[in-house]
Amino acid sequence: VQAHCVDDVVTENKFTRVDLVKIDAESSEKFVLMGMPNILHNFKPAIVMEVGDSDPSKNSVSDLIAMLAKDGYSPFYWNETQVLKAYAVAGHVPYANLVFCHKDRQP
Repeated sequence: VQAHCVDDVVTENKFTRVDLVKIDAESSEKFVLMGMPNILHNFKPAIVMEVGDSDPSKNSVSDLIAMLAKDGYSPFYWNETQVLKAYAVAGHVPYANLVFCHKDRQP
C-alpha cells in the first residue's frame, strides 16, 4: 500500500479545516504524527489514537504523549460514565483509545 503524509493529502485536496484525526496504525503512530506537523500547528485537531505498549521495541505510549505535548496536546480518556478525563501514564499501557486535545481547544 502506498503511504502519503497527512500534510500532503490535506494540501493536495485543499482542505480548509481538519477538526479530528483518527490514528490506528499498529505501532506506527509516531510516523503518522511525523507526517502531519502542519496540521498539528495550523488546525490543532482533536486526535483519537489507539495506543498500547504491547511490543517494548516499538514506541511507547509515554513517548507518543511526550511527542504530542511538545505541540501543545494533552491526553484524555473516556471514563466509565463516558466523561472525558485527563490521562496520566502510570507504567505499562496494554491498550487504550486516547483523545488528544490541543491546549487552545481543551474540553
